[in-house]
Amino acid sequence: MFPVKGIESIEFAPVGANGTLPSTGWVKVTDIEMGSVSIDIPEATRTKVKVEDKPGVWAVIAEEGDGATVTLKSLNLEPVAADLLFKGLTTSTSTNKFEAPIDGATNVQLAFRLTTKPRMGNKMVFVILNGAVTANLQNTITKDGADFLAIGATVEATAVSDAEGVALAPWYYEKTPVA
Repeated sequence: MFPVKGIESIEFAPVGANGTLPSTGWVKVTDIEMGSVSIDIPEATRTKVKVEDKPGVWAVIAEEGDGATVTLKSLNLEPVAADLLFKGLTTSTSTNKFEAPIDGATNVQLAFRLTTKPRMGNKMVFVILNGAVTANLQNTITKDGADFLAIGATVEATAVSDAEGVALAPWYYEKTPVA
């Protein structure tokens, strides 16, 4: 049995070469808003094929649809966090000011890793090797201060290939024993 519950960490890094997981450069996202993280692995797009003069469906063809997607919100609005999620900068040293990308629709490519909390002696590590990351600011801020402003991010798995150009799995998860 391998139940998964709770988030231990969320990290981003520069995309690894030739479809490999980066070994360095990981930046942790902190202050994740409770209940804001979701993983969506959509089913393939299905096309029903019918032929003339015969009733019913002749075949169902599964075609590639949307990629695996993770959404999250961080309540940490430090400029370094914004540089990571809006610009893909994993080495930012900005301390007081975040300047939006010149092209407001910037999509950055980063590797993504979500590690769950230990449960029954194991953790799950969910990885997107090459994620298209789009960021925004979310939540309503009001005079009474009931909610916090958050940096929202969506990460969608995109194609990955090895040095010979052979396609690799764009995402995976692994069961990791807790020491």
